[in-house]
Amino acid sequence: MKEPAGGDFTLFEHRTVALLYFTAGLLGVFGNAVLIRILSRDKPISGSRARLHVHFAFANILVVVGCFFSGLSSVFGKWLFGPTGCQVYGTVTYTGGMAATSLGPALCVQRYLAQGNPKYDQGGASGALSLLSWMYALIIAAGPLLGWNSYSAESAGTACGLEWQVADWSHHSMFFVLVLVSCGLLFFATMYARAAIYGNAALKDACVPSGDWFSNYQLNWIAVANMAITGLGFTPYFYFALWALKYPDVQMTALASVLPPLAAKISTVFVPLVYVVANRKFRNAFTSMVFGGQEDTASGGRRKSE
Repeated sequence: MKEPAGGDFTLFEHRTVALLYFTAGLLGVFGNAVLIRILSRDKPISGSRARLHVHFAFANILVVVGCFFSGLSSVFGKWLFGPTGCQVYGTVTYTGGMAATSLGPALCVQRYLAQGNPKYDQGGASGALSLLSWMYALIIAAGPLLGWNSYSAESAGTACGLEWQVADWSHHSMFFVLVLVSCGLLFFATMYARAAIYGNAALKDACVPSGDWFSNYQLNWIAVANMAITGLGFTPYFYFALWALKYPDVQMTALASVLPPLAAKISTVFVPLVYVVANRKFRNAFTSMVFGGQEDTASGGRRKSE
C-alpha cells in the first residue's frame, strides 16, 4: 500500500478541522431543527407535501450530528470512541446522507406531481417517496454491518466512513451502486424539476391552498436549491467513490479524507436558508424563533417577488 502524499495532520491542523466540525454541527442541527419546528407548528406547506420537507431536514440533522464526535476526536487528533463507536457513527451519518441525497431529488419529483393537482394530498405519493428514500438509505447504511463494504477510520483518524482500500467485489460493488444510483437520481430529478418549472409558467400558481405561505414558483426553486446544495455537499464523496474503484491500492491523504465529511456536513447549514430567502413570512417566523421577538406574519403571502 502506498503512503499518503500529504502526510499526517499536525495537532493544530486537527484542531482547525475540529472548529469547522463544531461550527457545522451547531448551525446544522439548530437550523434544521428550527425548520422542522416551523413546518410542523405553522403549516407553511399544507397537507402531505410538507412531509418530504420535514424528512429532508431530519436527514440533514443525521448527517451533521456526528460532527460532535468527529470534532471532539479532532481536538485530540485521534478517534476516541472505539470500534463500536465507529460503526454507530458510520451507520447514523450514512443513513442521513443517503436519505438526504435521495429526498432532495424526491422533492423535485413531488413538485411535478403536486403542482396543479388539487387531489395530490389525498393520495400517497409523498409517503411513497419518503418510504423509498429511507429504505434506500437504510440498505446502504446497514450494508457495512452485514458484510457489504465496511466502516473504518478514515485517513485523518478522526472520523469513520466506508472502507475505500479493500479491492474486492464486496467493497467495489458498494461504490458502483452509489455512483449508479446518484447519477440516476440526478438525471430524473433534473427532468422533473424542469417540467415543474416550465409547467408553472402556464398554471400561474393554480391550485395552491389558500393558507400556504409558499407559491408553486417558490416551492419549485426551493426543491432545485435543496437538490443543488445536497449535490454539491456530497460531490466529494461521489468523486472518491469513483477514485476508490480506479485506485483501491492508493491510500487517501489526511486532507483528502476530511473533505467529503466536512463538505457534506457544512452543506446542511444552508438548507434552512433556502426557505428563509424564498419567503418573507417564513423569514419572519425563522428570525423570531431564533432571535426572539414577535412574529410579523401578516405580510409575505405567495408573491413571487418574495
